[in-house]
Amino acid sequence: MINKDAKHPEAIFLYYNYLLDNLANPAAGSEYEYGFAKGYDWDIIDGQPTSDKEKIKDFSNEFPFLTGPARIPDLYMKTLVKLANGEKPETPYEKQMAEFRKPENWYAGKVVMSQIDVRKQNYFTGAATPTMVSKWNLLRQSEMETFNKIIYGNLPIDAFDQFVANWKSNGGDQITQEVNEWFKSVSAK
Repeated sequence: MINKDAKHPEAIFLYYNYLLDNLANPAAGSEYEYGFAKGYDWDIIDGQPTSDKEKIKDFSNEFPFLTGPARIPDLYMKTLVKLANGEKPETPYEKQMAEFRKPENWYAGKVVMSQIDVRKQNYFTGAATPTMVSKWNLLRQSEMETFNKIIYGNLPIDAFDQFVANWKSNGGDQITQEVNEWFKSVSAK
């Protein structure tokens, strides 16, 4: 948010554009090729640049950005797919992702991108509903635990049906109703 009384509100846009141009997908040979700052979020270890936090004494990836690190929305997923396909990382960003992300992340990204046509977008952009405030964390935790257990074979696939019933009775139906009411209120205008 930008204060309405700011003398130069355009400064945040200039700043963020700078981050997008220089940090989101840095050019080879640029000052941000390996990260934000040498000795901060990357260093030279055994003659090679690395972002491996286990190797860097004072590693920090808590970037001092006002708006968080710049991101190019599809670059991350496209990079994961490239790595999962066995292609060699070429750009500084791809090399950082190859070092920082595990192969399991690469392959998960490839699965997600291969199913883009069946993905369901969440269009809810309102403030948390009353039931979300009181129940959402528990519902999300239950979802993640159940899905992971099914994926790793610790629960049978039909455990999903019981999860849905529990999700609905533990607040999911109420949240769905509240979100639908929100949608009607913003669509009627």
